[in-house]
Amino acid sequence: METYLTLEEAILKLLRERGASGMENPRTIVGYVEDYMDPDSPELRVLMHILVANNLKPESSKRRRLEQEIAEGFVDPIARAIRDDITVDAAASLVFSHLKDVCMIREPIARQVVDGIAGGITQWHAEVEERLHHIEMGIVGMLSGSFEAGADLRTIFGRELRVVRELGRGGWGIVYEVDCAGKHMAFKWLRPEAILDRDRFVANLKRNILAGAPSPEFLWLHDMVDGFDGGVGYLMDLRPAEYEELDRIWSRPSLFESFRRIVDVCMGIASAMNNLHNAGYRYQDLKGDNVFADPRTGKVLIVGLDNVVPQGGSTGIAGTVGFMAPEIMCASRPNPTVASDMHSMAVVIFITLLQQHPLHGQRLASIPMDEEGLRYVYGTNPVFIFDEEDASNAAIQSPENNALRIWPCLPAHVQALFRRAFSREALHDPGRRPLEVEWMRELARFRSEIVACPCGHEVFLEGGTLERRCESCGRLCRAELCLEVPVGRAPDNRVPVVDDARVYRCQVQRVCNQGQELEPQVWALASTRDPRDIALRNVSGRPWEASAGGRSLEVAPGQMVRAIEGMELRVLGQTLRVRRNKEEDDR
Repeated sequence: METYLTLEEAILKLLRERGASGMENPRTIVGYVEDYMDPDSPELRVLMHILVANNLKPESSKRRRLEQEIAEGFVDPIARAIRDDITVDAAASLVFSHLKDVCMIREPIARQVVDGIAGGITQWHAEVEERLHHIEMGIVGMLSGSFEAGADLRTIFGRELRVVRELGRGGWGIVYEVDCAGKHMAFKWLRPEAILDRDRFVANLKRNILAGAPSPEFLWLHDMVDGFDGGVGYLMDLRPAEYEELDRIWSRPSLFESFRRIVDVCMGIASAMNNLHNAGYRYQDLKGDNVFADPRTGKVLIVGLDNVVPQGGSTGIAGTVGFMAPEIMCASRPNPTVASDMHSMAVVIFITLLQQHPLHGQRLASIPMDEEGLRYVYGTNPVFIFDEEDASNAAIQSPENNALRIWPCLPAHVQALFRRAFSREALHDPGRRPLEVEWMRELARFRSEIVACPCGHEVFLEGGTLERRCESCGRLCRAELCLEVPVGRAPDNRVPVVDDARVYRCQVQRVCNQGQELEPQVWALASTRDPRDIALRNVSGRPWEASAGGRSLEVAPGQMVRAIEGMELRVLGQTLRVRRNKEEDDR
């Protein structure tokens, strides 16, 4: 059954779609509303009757006289009511008199027509007033630097935003939840004082919006609002609720179900920065409150993308004290580079794994943290707390210092990577810092070396022997089998065959396409009946060839094969070998 609109609903629909111009003459009104109203309704018949002049000869004096009467008595009051020259009630009174006295319409029907038109105009006026109110709230918000719920904003690419609520604020801006055409998104508003070079800053945001995200780890910019007060805001996807700010969970590692998830976070950060740099950008201000992590999965999202600029460009952003590289800390005119991003990334990874800043050692007690002291600690004379050659800034001896407890448990290859990243050479020569792919490979290896002792405590297997005693119960934890992967030399190329161990593309291929370095290829899974019985699942998306004892078989994606000594796997055109972890060979 067809559903018709009332005259009031049809008039409101006309005004919403065409505005005041839709009411410029009766023919426009009738031609529009007859598509939505019951053709037998008395209101529509009256409107059609008003157009009787259509049936007269175009040049006849009678038609001209009727058209003038219709314009003066019907159209003009409506148009003036829409323009607010007269009230809707006054217009309705004039139109009612015209219909009754000039058009000879019976009074009850004339009243229905007038009430229908007046009701539609009144509702439209109310909607326009509400819209103007929301726009005014947006303007007031731009001037004050803070928006109230309900404020309307318009982006440079024509999106309409309505502020829903405030999500959080920092020193330079506020993040809001906004409604964008029914989709809830995040909107970050930066105050004018947060922007050093406004023209260059706005141009950079526009360029980043048009270029698109380099990888899914970034909550990238979709659009922006260029405020006339000097403030600037940008639109991005809303962060999922399960992601928490990294600097808030640094002190709460218990949120992670396993240390492997913490390593997953570090791998995700290295991967994201690798993708960003390969896409031709640098970040400039990587720190804990710009990284969000899901403790259940270890996945990361990176925000604060007003910091991102093309390599070689600049917006005047130098970074944050404690995370910026020494050469940036000391520069009179800082110009962050990819190498300075590498330092910030190493600091973030170290804090994530060890819950301690790599340069916060014993010297902090004797150096005042004024401008000169900060430049000394982070710029002119930084010293790693685990530097083997310089103990002047050794880690503070305290039961609360988790770094002292975790550091000795880390495999030697992870300690060596940190010592390289924070060596005196790397701190003062940006070209000596480890690259992202090195972090990804070493962290991927470390992830598989984390095993659960039967007592429930986690143990980090030593990379050379793939064994270590549990510090909780004293039990020797050891991988019986290992996978020799193509990248690296023994023992660096050995992945323990233990539950949830994984081999990634960067461990199989020395050179990978952008964004593919951490694609899992092999996933080891222990049997629920016998934890020593390990199967290797193909998670590569391509068939393997597995061979052992002179026999071979194809392992399709998703399928598993039992890990046995001497087995060879052909993965991505490379050979992986399963071998027994013999202590005398590994040491």
